Amino acid sequence: MGRLYKHFSIITTHQLLVLGYLLVTLAGAVLLSLPISSAQGQTQRFIDALFVAVSGISTTGLTVVDVGSYYNAFGQVVLLCIFQIGGVGYMTFIVFLMSVLGMRLSLVTASVAKESLSGTDYRMLGKFFGVVVIFTSVFELAGAAILTLYWAREFPLRKAAYLGIFHSISAFCTAGFSLFPDSLMKYKNSAIVNSTIMVVSLAGGVGYIVLHDLYIYLSKKLKGTYPRRLLAHTKIVLTVSAAIMLRWERPSC
Repeated sequence: MGRLYKHFSIITTHQLLVLGYLLVTLAGAVLLSLPISSAQGQTQRFIDALFVAVSGISTTGLTVVDVGSYYNAFGQVVLLCIFQIGGVGYMTFIVFLMSVLGMRLSLVTASVAKESLSGTDYRMLGKFFGVVVIFTSVFELAGAAILTLYWAREFPLRKAAYLGIFHSISAFCTAGFSLFPDSLMKYKNSAIVNSTIMVVSLAGGVGYIVLHDLYIYLSKKLKGTYPRRLLAHTKIVLTVSAAIMLRWERPSC
């Protein structure tokens, strides 16, 4: 027991952070590989399930199967949880739950949480993770509501809501997963679907520091409070994002 504690005591916070994501990935892969996750009740090869789980935790959107037809509702929700954790960070859920339950963060938990936010001040951990949860909920729920209303014209309300929730979370996490066999190509001419996915994806892509800074800036501007300045980080992210989206490309010959 003493040796085990000694081994864990020399693990750095960075290694603990990576270990957490590794455990989430492996757990997700195991669940996806089980028959209870398959629409046909069959076992998926573990290497394939692992590929999908890694793709989910890293929010790359790559898959070896058609998510909408191969996995049943349980398997799809497992995948949704994986890329939600990958997009938001598992420490967000841990710190949020501990805050709700009134539990104090241990030194190890606080250290790992601090590293997951690239060095955020210890005193700001609880507040910042609360901001993360609020912004995530606002954008994902707003996107889900709009998509649900749109798809309710085509599908039963329950399925439309499910599709809206799944694709909104996928968009905010910039995960790229879809329940349609051709992704969203069927709706390429839909201004509602495209604009909703675009705005939600952009909000998730720029990050929480930028969203929070913009919120503070706009709040001060509306109240007429000074000084109201954007962080250098926010200016750089917004400038680079705009440059990438508006870049001019020569047509291929």
